[in-house]
This record gives sequence, structure tokens and C-alpha cells, in this order.
Amino acid sequence: MAGGADSAELPPRRRHVTTAFVQRSDGAVLLVKRSGRVGTYQHQWGAISGGLEEGDESAASRAEQEVRTATGAGSAQGCGSPGEQINQV
Repeated sequence: MAGGADSAELPPRRRHVTTAFVQRSDGAVLLVKRSGRVGTYQHQWGAISGGLEEGDESAASRAEQEVRTATGAGSAQGCGSPGEQINQV
């Protein structure tokens, strides 16, 4: 039934995300290609990002975890408050 209650679209689900830009000392910025398993922007290039999850200490701690996951790094140095420059990863 076109236009009926059964075909009503649900509003988009809102989710808080954090994004980390990783820059080397020579100015180069790390871009990653998104997986085909993510819900948005599949196979597109961008900065490291991820959704905030219940229990996350802060957006910065989630960004640090996303950098570790994306790069395989044991620790992400320099992650901190939003806007803080990341010197090394």
C-alpha cells in the first residue's frame, strides 16, 4: 500500500562519532579506506573515526582506541582533548 503506515520511513538513527586526524611531522595526513562492512561511506577514503559507545570514558579515549585499531599500534601517543595536535602514533 503506497504511502500507507506500513511504508513509512523511520527517521535516521543519530549516533555520536569521533574522528582522529593523524599527521606526521612532514605534514602528511593518514587517510584510511572504509570497509564494506560499515553502515555509511563504504569503500570511501577518510580520517579514522568511530561511534561513541556506552561506557566510553570520553570522545578522546574512543578516538585513541580507533587509532589503535586502525593502525595496529600498541598505543596512540598524543591523543587527548578535541583539537589537540597528534605528534606521533
